[in-house]
Amino acid sequence: MKISGFLLVAGLLPAGLMAQTVNAQTTVKPNVIIIYSDDQGYGDVSFNEHNAPISTPNIDRLAREGITFTAGYVCAATCAPSRAGLMAGRYPERLGIYTVDDPFQEMPVTEKIAPQFFKENGYATGMVGKWHLGGEIFKDRFPTRRGFDRFYGWLNSTHDYWKANTGRSDTYGPDGYAPLYDQETPVEQMDQYLTRQITTKALDFIDQHKDKPFFLYFPHHCAHVPLQVPKETYDKYKALGLGENTITTRAMYDELDKSVGQILDRLEQYNIRNNTLIIFQSDNGGGEPEAQLNWIYRGGKFTLLEGGIRVPAVISWPAALPQNKVYGDPVVNIDFLPTVLAAAGIKPDKEFEGINLMPYLTGQKKEPPHETLFWRATKDYFAVREGDWKLVFTANGQGLYNLKDDPAELNDMREKFPDKALALKKKYDEWDKKNIIVQPSAAEKQLVQDAKKNADPAKKKQGFSAKFGGGRATGEIEE
Repeated sequence: MKISGFLLVAGLLPAGLMAQTVNAQTTVKPNVIIIYSDDQGYGDVSFNEHNAPISTPNIDRLAREGITFTAGYVCAATCAPSRAGLMAGRYPERLGIYTVDDPFQEMPVTEKIAPQFFKENGYATGMVGKWHLGGEIFKDRFPTRRGFDRFYGWLNSTHDYWKANTGRSDTYGPDGYAPLYDQETPVEQMDQYLTRQITTKALDFIDQHKDKPFFLYFPHHCAHVPLQVPKETYDKYKALGLGENTITTRAMYDELDKSVGQILDRLEQYNIRNNTLIIFQSDNGGGEPEAQLNWIYRGGKFTLLEGGIRVPAVISWPAALPQNKVYGDPVVNIDFLPTVLAAAGIKPDKEFEGINLMPYLTGQKKEPPHETLFWRATKDYFAVREGDWKLVFTANGQGLYNLKDDPAELNDMREKFPDKALALKKKYDEWDKKNIIVQPSAAEKQLVQDAKKNADPAKKKQGFSAKFGGGRATGEIEE
């Protein structure tokens, strides 16, 4: 579906002037909140097509107050590179970030990222939740040293939902000592379930900064493994008679949805919702073994099929953007940084590969924002989309597909349209020439080796909690 025919006065103005012309309640500049869910599939919100019961009334409410993207992509099918692209406004491959949980593939300190732009322009900057871009071993990559005034969260891919100090660690292993941090101080105890705990901290940040412009980055852990949830929430879905993982993820999304509702309610309480720009998106597609649902698309997390990279996505700014609209042209998460900076009237001092979407969303520009989109996971696994055509090579599927006619990528068209496949591969090869492979220095390698060698054995193999808290969970934790 392609959006057309809706124009606002704001949409007729240059994007840089928009922040000066909206009818804001408490400040001229908009507040900006990015809510980033974890491993949430395209069908894991009730405003998208779905093939299993799902109820997300508050995320749906946000969608009604803004624009939903039916072709909202992320730049990678795994956590860390997706987050790198979001924060930098560039393809993560340009930064040497292709995978997860590699201390040599973290956000380089030389790259200017979202909070630094806002901080330089008078915004209070806060982050609550999952960082996954460094800081455990290389301390200069810690969120508080990368532009965030306020940080409450964890540094790596995976965290226990019940215990404050257990998760994946570069130093202590997949279920070792990995604390939450309050600023840079480890937190040893949580008051409540993780999703509720970080929501409380996000609300505190809004309370403290409601009278000045703020930028809040709120990356949730839900519904990433370990699949843990309060029993009273689980019991709401038990009667559906679904598989165990499906029940658990439905309950985890219930907790996520309540969090979004609390954020919206707090903004309305302070009469600042109208001039708060909110972006909601998942970091990548859902994990298929965990019953995170990507229907109608094939594949999921770790793959470059549509199910791994096309995700729920919404943008809402009632003061300046249309409401209850759908936008069908492809966009990607690297677009969101240039977009929110334009909305705030901030002129960046670096080049982005993402596109400022404001003139497209207001209807000032009618053409698609992107001619071509690219993805790379490894040397052999990549994807490129141009118009309705997509060429993809991934572990569990490869071919040339027309997404308009074949959104599930079932019918390989390479034999019928060999020239199209060759043309897309040529464009990908040209794009790939600008990507880099990070070569860590001897000193960096030594630092990582020393951290692991000197790790306290008592902080290894702490064990994840059982589903409803307490005890030790069984089974491997997939990251």
